[in-house]
Amino acid sequence: MDVGWRGFMQNSWLNDFETGLDLLERASTGADVDFSDIHNHAIAALKCLGTVHDISIWLARPDGVEELRPDDHSPAPSEVIRAEITAATQEAFVLTDSASATSPAQQLLTVSAPLADDVFCVLRGSFDQLSAPQQTFIEGMRAVVDVIGGWVSRQLISRYEHLLTAQTEVVNFVRRLSLSSTVKVAASVMAQDGPSILGRCRIAVLARRGERYRIEAVTGVRTPNVEAETMRAIEEVVNKSHVAPSDNATSEWRQLDQIDDADIAAPSPFCDKATWQPFGWRHWLRRLTD
Repeated sequence: MDVGWRGFMQNSWLNDFETGLDLLERASTGADVDFSDIHNHAIAALKCLGTVHDISIWLARPDGVEELRPDDHSPAPSEVIRAEITAATQEAFVLTDSASATSPAQQLLTVSAPLADDVFCVLRGSFDQLSAPQQTFIEGMRAVVDVIGGWVSRQLISRYEHLLTAQTEVVNFVRRLSLSSTVKVAASVMAQDGPSILGRCRIAVLARRGERYRIEAVTGVRTPNVEAETMRAIEEVVNKSHVAPSDNATSEWRQLDQIDDADIAAPSPFCDKATWQPFGWRHWLRRLTD
């Protein structure tokens, strides 16, 4: 990083900050590091330059800003915070007065690092007394947000790759389902490929045969033995719950035609449930019970 204060190594606070920044950089490239680790290393490094009370890390996009937090809970920012973050994406830094009764000299510094076109990682830090010159503290904040921005970029790429993989699996699954020539083939696709979409589970698909539902396919079984005790128990539960509600008709044993869009689980916490709606899950589930 090209910053003007690197030559002044005789200052103890600068030595301490260099050490803290190095720890942050190493943590940001670690395999098992989480956001709380990044947050803690960042604030520890900045405290070498003065009395830093708190920091917050934000992701700014054209459609809004989002605070990144260790607890993954991000309340909506105020209009003042939104304006300051937006300004920091267009200027080198934004310095504002945030004095209070307990900290009359407290100030708030906001800096940013670009991640992509119109996407920024933003760092906000409240402080009062500084061990280093104010310009040095500003440069230190910018060095820290550059490191955090690199870590956020890698996390976003990983997230989007995960989502792309999940969407590809859904598209391929629906394609195989649409090409099924019979109910039995479609049932086999749902039972064998469904867990890759819905998560770790076992799926039993039944179809109406006369007055009763019969097993067509089960996850992990090429040809279900319909005379096996487990298969007969599944058929019994489904048939009883179809005729009348029973104690066995729990969340694990619901009629397929009662499942709505909200019941379809996303493949990852990053997947928008709206992604699932065009693919006709309910249509196929109902066809298999007709």
